[in-house]
Amino acid sequence: MAAGGALLGLLQMLDQNPHVDDGDVSDRFTARVLRALGIDADEADELCARPLPQLPSLS
Repeated sequence: MAAGGALLGLLQMLDQNPHVDDGDVSDRFTARVLRALGIDADEADELCARPLPQLPSLS
């Protein structure tokens, strides 16, 4: 529930502030949610610094 609330807050903030760096803000929010769920701060930061995996082709 907390993760969903954080996601909704992030989306609202990004919608109201289109000039912010959405990637950086998303990474910081994600790290905070991971820490709130009990993940060590260094590990949360490392997870958020990883590149996203490639999406499979839909064709």
